[in-house]
Amino acid sequence: MGTFECCADATMEDKPYTMAGTSFEAGKNFVLNTCGIFGFFEGKRNASFDLSFTKPAGFYAATGLTPYQTGNTLDKMRADNADHLYDSPIMFSLPDTTSVKVGETDVLIAVYSPKKLFTSAYLAQGLSKLLWVTKDYLGGKLPVKKYAFIYYFNGEQAPLTSAGAW
Repeated sequence: MGTFECCADATMEDKPYTMAGTSFEAGKNFVLNTCGIFGFFEGKRNASFDLSFTKPAGFYAATGLTPYQTGNTLDKMRADNADHLYDSPIMFSLPDTTSVKVGETDVLIAVYSPKKLFTSAYLAQGLSKLLWVTKDYLGGKLPVKKYAFIYYFNGEQAPLTSAGAW
């Protein structure tokens, strides 16, 4: 089992590439694209990973991972294997979340929108309908027990300095 500890109040002098799906805004929001943060673990694809995050007081960890310990400034969660880790981005921010149950699946909708252009409740209305239709199309069951939709609407991003992901 691998163990990681990270603090969600870190600052970075060099900002991650915009298309990397990772963002650090001290005291406001932290979006972690897990494969971009942790990298590739050669020979550890089937290992489980324990993650420990120190976060600003009151921040919520929006993710498809299930925490086994949550607190005002510390969250701990486990990924069953490297694929589970890589498929589970994490967003830390003051919570704007809505949960819906679709069959046997818990679905979290988390929104960061400092200008309040969108809310999780608003997005959940449309997503809920879509997810029920998807569940029916897939034979009556979604393929996971927990899923998270993480939306980041800052509206203050700098323009891209390159064309697309290339």
